[in-house]
Amino acid sequence: MNKPYLHHEIDYKKIILDYLVVLIPLIIYGLYKNGVVLYKEGYISLIKVIYPVLYPLLGGLIGYFINYIFTKKKELNYNMLYGIIIGMTVSFNLNIFIFIIILSLILGACQLFEIKFDFNKMCLIRLLTVIALLVLNKYSYANPLELSDKYSYSYFDVLFGRGVSGICISNTFISILAYIYLSFNNFYKKDIPLMIIATYTICGLIYFAISNEYKPLLNELTTGTLVFASVFIATDSINSPYKKYSKILYSVLIGLLSFLFTRLINSHEGIYLAILLVSFIINFTKINVFNKIRQKN
Repeated sequence: MNKPYLHHEIDYKKIILDYLVVLIPLIIYGLYKNGVVLYKEGYISLIKVIYPVLYPLLGGLIGYFINYIFTKKKELNYNMLYGIIIGMTVSFNLNIFIFIIILSLILGACQLFEIKFDFNKMCLIRLLTVIALLVLNKYSYANPLELSDKYSYSYFDVLFGRGVSGICISNTFISILAYIYLSFNNFYKKDIPLMIIATYTICGLIYFAISNEYKPLLNELTTGTLVFASVFIATDSINSPYKKYSKILYSVLIGLLSFLFTRLINSHEGIYLAILLVSFIINFTKINVFNKIRQKN
């Protein structure tokens, strides 16, 4: 094993550890919001308190073991990281066995058939969980307390995690702190989240200026989904571009499509559908604009 290989091993393990450091506070807050609070209010049993932790934990374990089955390496890996992140974004109402089946099938298929194209697997797996919720007529991201409309929250409350979102991603403030931490690392593409959110905000200001109604934009910027997906999923080192102008085009497209899909569908799925679509465009468009831009760079 040569030194460059050792250097590579250390680098990607450090990347995964850095992500885990900033994901853990979000998971802890998810445990509090969708576990402890619901138990105290009498909406769930004691055993279900651990569910917000169980999804990312099982996601990470599935990713780890799938990688081990095919590579025979006991090590931190990107499948494990993907599993954790996906587990954090799913709906409170998703059946945990359906989550396990979908995650295992997609990650396993990608390894088994040695799929080389770099679409965003996290967004694809999320899309399949959403389809499962729709088929079972359980599509909703609200937990029982949120459905009861017992409390009314300000945008400040929502910013600090009180809004309706994925099971462990509602705290936008923690995601912002995570972004700041990751921005000090050379591997992190810190300009991508800024450009996505800036594009989305500009679209929102123009759109809502016509209707004189800015509340939807404030809600979408603070509930957690947009910021989390921009910080952790759109910046995936495998599926996002590295060159300056490629990143600009990639980010602006995601911002525009996110806003469009949010208007057409909802704020929970818009950003994920945009990232998935742009990742497919990058890899499957015959007239590949991104490749031309890379050549110019």
